[in-house]
Amino acid sequence: MGKIGLFYGSSSGKTRRVAEMISSQFAGEVEIRDIAGAKPEDLLAYDALILGASTEYEGDVQDDWDTFIFKHSPLDFGGRRVALFGLGDQKRYPDEFLDGLMALYRWVKDMNGQVVGDWPAKDFNFIKSQALRDGRLVGLGIDEDNQKNLTGARVAEWVRMLRTQLS
Repeated sequence: MGKIGLFYGSSSGKTRRVAEMISSQFAGEVEIRDIAGAKPEDLLAYDALILGASTEYEGDVQDDWDTFIFKHSPLDFGGRRVALFGLGDQKRYPDEFLDGLMALYRWVKDMNGQVVGDWPAKDFNFIKSQALRDGRLVGLGIDEDNQKNLTGARVAEWVRMLRTQLS
């Protein structure tokens, strides 16, 4: 497995906590960074990427990611493999659950990245999500507000899957 960078944006600390869980599952194989203050060359320094963000407000991507994407597009990922994870609240925001994850997905695809690491949507209860494609989410979905007890197992399973998909 090549050099992997994990970049996250976190306003409440929940996405940072999940990013740290993911990083610890990789046991030192992943370098973790907050997207706030990152530069395009920081992301391009890695062979593969893991990107994480929460959904905020009415389905928007987390503010630091929104700023980064706006300031640093276009950017060419050159076909790098990119895994995504997102946080959302399926009960309070069932009509835009994980929509911020879709914003990352679109951006990565537009920047010539290869998205890996989709996740089944079957254990969530929401009305709609832009991040849903063919019954699966475009990345790992996490609901720390309503299913915090499932986060550890989801992260562990997702990382096992990524070990193959990111290499």
